[in-house]
Amino acid sequence: MTKTVFQLFAEAMADIKSVRKGEENKHFNFSFRGVDAVVNAVGPVLRKHGLFVIPHDMQAAYEPVSTSGGKPAMNVRTKNTYRWYGPGGDFFDTVATGESIDNGDKGTAKANSVAFRTCLLQAFTLPTDDPDPDSFSPQLANELADEQFKHVAGEVERADTVERLRELWHKADRDTQNRITEKVKRIQEGA
Repeated sequence: MTKTVFQLFAEAMADIKSVRKGEENKHFNFSFRGVDAVVNAVGPVLRKHGLFVIPHDMQAAYEPVSTSGGKPAMNVRTKNTYRWYGPGGDFFDTVATGESIDNGDKGTAKANSVAFRTCLLQAFTLPTDDPDPDSFSPQLANELADEQFKHVAGEVERADTVERLRELWHKADRDTQNRITEKVKRIQEGA
């Protein structure tokens, strides 16, 4: 008896462990999993289990935009349905979206690549093996500013030379700079 597409898909999921974020976007300084890395991890497993996936319905929306440098570009958003087939012809569908901005003729291809990568990552629930983002909490900007203010304010109180106060002035916010200016006047008047 032929296994169902769902049974084969579950077996394929067991064979794919993770896809790490091995590529880096140097412009925006972040790591990512490219479509090739994901397809290279998933493709052989699909073939091993007799599964295949094809785009079934692809929709795209286009919006003219400008880059930060003022060049015209196209923002492309896709919503694609992918159909997963087993060897018996049974299937199921998944939907994924993609988005890209391009100032040439590659916007749709890029958005479709993002959608397909997202489809594979979500359908197979592929982890990155990176630390869980919930394992740490980012410090909020206003908390950091409060800490920096307290540190600089303490340094200002301990400073006893005009040179040291000038160093601190460059690190300080406007209110602290005003306090430093007043303290410099007091030091100069006392000298």
